[in-house]
Amino acid sequence: MFREQVAADEGMLFIFDQPGQHPFWMKNCKVNLDIIWIDEALRVVQIAHDRPPCPEVGDCPNIFPMRIASYVLEVAGGIARQQGLTRGDTVTLHLETPEGT
Repeated sequence: MFREQVAADEGMLFIFDQPGQHPFWMKNCKVNLDIIWIDEALRVVQIAHDRPPCPEVGDCPNIFPMRIASYVLEVAGGIARQQGLTRGDTVTLHLETPEGT
């Protein structure tokens, strides 16, 4: 990741081949993130709010979801609360790719 900042209208979507309990970690991350697990019906199943980066030295723990998900969306820390996003909400994904890809 190595990003110094994430804008309020940016995020990174992870799409998995199979639904599962996909853990995440904050290694090589430089900013706090909200990690949002989303099921195949596009319902929010769990949110890890405002997770800080891992320390430069030492262990980087996995963040395990409690429910099955098909997608994970990472956004700037605090955005989920700011937007009022909670478990059970349905999300709409608008995907944009950089020009030329």
